[in-house]
Amino acid sequence: MEKKGNKTDENIFSEFLTLDSYSTPSDKEFISCISRLDTPKKIGTYMLENFVNYSKEGRPNVRNPYRFWKIKKGNCVDFSEFGAFVANYHGYKVYQIGIFYERIPEKHLITIYVEDGGMSFTDVQYYFDNHGNWFNNFEEIKDLLCASHPGYQIREYTINNYGNRTIKWSGSNYVN
Repeated sequence: MEKKGNKTDENIFSEFLTLDSYSTPSDKEFISCISRLDTPKKIGTYMLENFVNYSKEGRPNVRNPYRFWKIKKGNCVDFSEFGAFVANYHGYKVYQIGIFYERIPEKHLITIYVEDGGMSFTDVQYYFDNHGNWFNNFEEIKDLLCASHPGYQIREYTINNYGNRTIKWSGSNYVN
């Protein structure tokens, strides 16, 4: 990554799990579960039906898809990393978008799935595919997030690949 302006080239979401170095545990029940979750929509449905979002209580990130699956509760990072891990397990290309809001210190993380028809995403445990019309690019997804959370203005965002490497950062002129 090339540096432009005042920012450094460190990944601003570096505290999150680097999924491409995460090994699938040998737990047969876990493997059976994720094997059935072979589409992003199934992943989203499973998360909605089986996991609890504890972000409101300031709980720290679980930061491990297997541990998250075992305890069934976490925050947006846990949901995003679980979704990205399972989709990648099935060969989907995935991205994560880290969002920084104006005047709010918290960050938010969602997962983008590249499917046959375009892009879809999960925001915590909710799956969005634009009513079957897919999203064409990251900007359309960001615009939907802005429209659906009018009280939260996005200051900047970062798009990371599965290896947690930044491929785009709105707050800089980074070039990969």
